[in-house]
Amino acid sequence: MRIVAAPRSIGVRKALSAGVVLAAVLLALGVAGCGGDEDGSGSGDTTAVSAGNERLTPAQWSAYQASVADFADARKGAQEKLDTCPRSGTGDLDLLDECAGTSLDDLQAAAITLGETLAGFIGTVTGACAGSLNSFTQYATPFVASVEQLQQTLADDNVAGLANSISSVETALAGGTEERADFERDCSPL
Repeated sequence: MRIVAAPRSIGVRKALSAGVVLAAVLLALGVAGCGGDEDGSGSGDTTAVSAGNERLTPAQWSAYQASVADFADARKGAQEKLDTCPRSGTGDLDLLDECAGTSLDDLQAAAITLGETLAGFIGTVTGACAGSLNSFTQYATPFVASVEQLQQTLADDNVAGLANSISSVETALAGGTEERADFERDCSPL
């Protein structure tokens, strides 16, 4: 199955749109967590920042578990493909493209969904859970970008960029474990 530029560009725009929304939410979270008051004394209302460790509700936790399970499956599939697919140095990326199949599309969709799920929790938790949520959410945006970069490299038949694109995805695939563990420890319902 050959990656075609026109359909891919629709997916990239959708992913970029989700990434922009996610970045805006993260920026808002960072600004909202500053505390302090107008005179800079720091004595303003910081209830949202210091209000204990509110965790996810059971419904939120279920939504997260479904989203992260889909992401884990897609992540495993993409990793297996990257480990076994030929990486042609001849200038013909058809073999890699064909071998990868829909694994990168599946990974991209699952990563976007996970990022949207996590972003939906922002503002609903506080304390250690909010900090862990922020860290885990920040992992999702560059992850999607690395997958998009590899997809674009394949779509453009960019042999020169292949090694960097694959390395970027492999780095992203290897990351996030600590952020996920912290989030699950700090945010799972008691």
